[in-house]
Amino acid sequence: PVTLDPTSVAPRVDHAGRVLVVDDEAVIVEMLSDVLRTSGFEVETATNAHDALSRVAQRLIPFDVILTDVNMPELSGALFAQRLVELDPDANVIFMSGVNDDELRAVLGEARPLRFLAKPFSIAQLLAFVDDALR
Repeated sequence: PVTLDPTSVAPRVDHAGRVLVVDDEAVIVEMLSDVLRTSGFEVETATNAHDALSRVAQRLIPFDVILTDVNMPELSGALFAQRLVELDPDANVIFMSGVNDDELRAVLGEARPLRFLAKPFSIAQLLAFVDDALR
């Protein structure tokens, strides 16, 4: 599970960008969204892979970062990643999981950089990953 220690770092309010947070656990979506909003990001959320894919497909302006869980009931993380990249080949995606990322690497290939945030993580790690994806 995601465990964010709110005392690990005080969120900064100097970030900018649109982030889509995807996780099938509503409490995690809420927690991550709160941290990112407090840090200055515009945040949209999805609680399943199909909703996330729909949001990416319908968005006239692409998301700057997509922060997504790997293991969701509707689609495997690898299949979700494949469809996401087909919809937006330039998407900045951060995958979150407590499991190994070998399956994702196999599907996405070595040509595409894989940002993989291992659970549990701190607020500082989350913001560092998002900052890195925006560069």
